[in-house]
Amino acid sequence: MSRKNSNKKLQEEEEEIEDEEEEEVEEGVEDEEEEEDESDEEVDEKDDEEEVEEEEEEEEEDSVEEYEIHVYEENGEEVLFGDEEDEEWNPVVAEIAPAPNVDVTQTATSNFWKWLRKDWIESHGGLQAVINGGLYYGNDEIKKTSGTTETKEKVEVKKERVQVELFDKSIQGDEAIEKKHIEVIDKTKQKDRDELPMYLIWLEENASAQTLKFKIASDILSVSITNYGRSKRPGIGMDNEFLGTLLKTSERILEYLKNNEVIALLNDKSISNRISLSLSRIIEDEVHSLKEFTPSTEIYSNKMQEIVKFSNISLVVLAHLKNIAKSVNALANDFIDIFIDLALSILKAIHCFPNDTSFIYDNQPITLKNLVTALATVIFTESKDEESKQIAFLCHVAYLALNGDYSGASLLVSIPATLINSNIPFQILHNRAVALTALSAFKAKEYRLVYKLLHDLIQTNHVQVILGQANMKSETRSIPPHMFIDINALTAAFYFSAIASEEGDSPMNITAFKKLIENKSAAFIVPAQNISGHACAIHRAILEGDWVSAFERIDIIESQTTLKLDYSDIKNIIKTFAAKVYIKKYRDYYNDLTPEYFAELFQISEDAAKTLLN
Repeated sequence: MSRKNSNKKLQEEEEEIEDEEEEEVEEGVEDEEEEEDESDEEVDEKDDEEEVEEEEEEEEEDSVEEYEIHVYEENGEEVLFGDEEDEEWNPVVAEIAPAPNVDVTQTATSNFWKWLRKDWIESHGGLQAVINGGLYYGNDEIKKTSGTTETKEKVEVKKERVQVELFDKSIQGDEAIEKKHIEVIDKTKQKDRDELPMYLIWLEENASAQTLKFKIASDILSVSITNYGRSKRPGIGMDNEFLGTLLKTSERILEYLKNNEVIALLNDKSISNRISLSLSRIIEDEVHSLKEFTPSTEIYSNKMQEIVKFSNISLVVLAHLKNIAKSVNALANDFIDIFIDLALSILKAIHCFPNDTSFIYDNQPITLKNLVTALATVIFTESKDEESKQIAFLCHVAYLALNGDYSGASLLVSIPATLINSNIPFQILHNRAVALTALSAFKAKEYRLVYKLLHDLIQTNHVQVILGQANMKSETRSIPPHMFIDINALTAAFYFSAIASEEGDSPMNITAFKKLIENKSAAFIVPAQNISGHACAIHRAILEGDWVSAFERIDIIESQTTLKLDYSDIKNIIKTFAAKVYIKKYRDYYNDLTPEYFAELFQISEDAAKTLLN
């Protein structure tokens, strides 16, 4: 009985397992069907999304600008379409009979307007053929939609849209040209912007009034620079043809500004701002593009001459803006801001020119030195922006340092660190002013000042980068090659100043330099491979009283620098230090160290030897 019961139980369990498996299979089939339904729904949703995207793209492609059309009879009366009194007017379909005069304008108030697009006009024989043959628009589609209560009819009007040929060269007269000038500036689509400057040049050539020519020329500069900014990365340099167009336009603006009526137009802030911003952008880009060329070449020289021409044109505009800002004008503050921006662009460019470069400012010739001083002074006194003031100050200090004047050193070290670290161009300008001032102070034998200025700069070990003249790739530079500072000469000036200050009668506490010397001395001595290595070797030679070895190292350093500094005073200081060490070290061995022998040993005069021995 027990065996039968057990068999029954087994059969029942097997049947239950089979039933469960069948249920799982059925559930799996249902799950698969649900997944298929979900996938179908996802596909339908994707299709719907794609259709919506296609419709949106079509709407974007069809989004062109509006132009209203006036149609006139032979007697000059305007033909009105869709008059409320006209019961036969069809709002969906309209035909224009041939008319002798069709005027397209952006400010029209006619109750008839139509989209126009260039490709449609060309496919119908051109604009004149379309006008002569009459215009037809409209395509009525009746679409029925079912509602909850009744069926409604919707009429969708699809207008054939065509853009008018904006760049029409058949217009004549200043009034029509001025009207077209305003129209093309406002209506030209983005894809046609590259053709706009050439059409503006045509308008300028065909205009007769100098004031109108000046307005169009200012827009030529603005539009050209805007197009350039869209299509090319700044700093690469403008191609010769494009730059030539800008230069010729700027020269025409310079000629127009000889007319008092044209000068009066500069009171319009928008015109002044367009011209100033365009000239600033041209100067900055051209100076920045100098990094792509090799100094002392013809192309480099030509590029510098072009920058000088643009700078002189900008100075004329600047002088007029200065007069406007000084006049009793409600917009005086705005004009001061425009003036400051343009003056900064000029100042950042011209302070790097040779001293013999000639300029015209306030209708008078002016030297580079006086021009830098004048621009820096007016910016520093008139600007309300602290950064603009400091940029003007740094440009002035850098220019003075190049000419041997290090008077700005005390002010350089007092510039707030927060301002220095505000942006990279300002950091580079500050670091360059510091480096140039330090080199100028080194030539004047102000060694303590040199060490104070260069301590943080040299210790970074990235001097090339922080001076904006990294030479691994031209893209990493921000300074033209002719303005490069000799890093080896700068490093040598720092270490020689550190040695002179460390060993003087009132030595400075140069902790960083002491650590460098101690580390170099403690390590295995290897041949020096850079300026700092030679400086450490010189210091070790001084500690041994070996002035000959120290002089040999100085000669090696001098051979590795392109900027030749005068190290004669440093050599005398080092020889004196070595002599003192020698006396202190060997006096106990040579009690009868005579002035004659000592003078011959160190190649100094007997009087100097007696002074040292005493």
